[in-house]
Amino acid sequence: MRRMLSNRESARRSRERKQAHLNHLESQVSRLTSDNASLVKRLADMTQKYKDAALDNRNLIVDVETMRRKVRSSSHFHFFVFGHELLTASI
Repeated sequence: MRRMLSNRESARRSRERKQAHLNHLESQVSRLTSDNASLVKRLADMTQKYKDAALDNRNLIVDVETMRRKVRSSSHFHFFVFGHELLTASI
């Protein structure tokens, strides 16, 4: 009889430990799911910022090339009209 009570108590403690472990794992899953959702959102935000910056960079490159062409054209015009080159910074 005594052994039976001891076994029951041991089984009860084992079930409690198992339930506590399960509760801990469920809590961990919940936290990790939330963290993952947050990271997915951050990744989407950063990806959009990267795309925006890449587009801005391409536009700036086009603007620089346009300005360079204008400066070259202006330098050629100045040479044609005045017969000497302008002293300009290297472009």
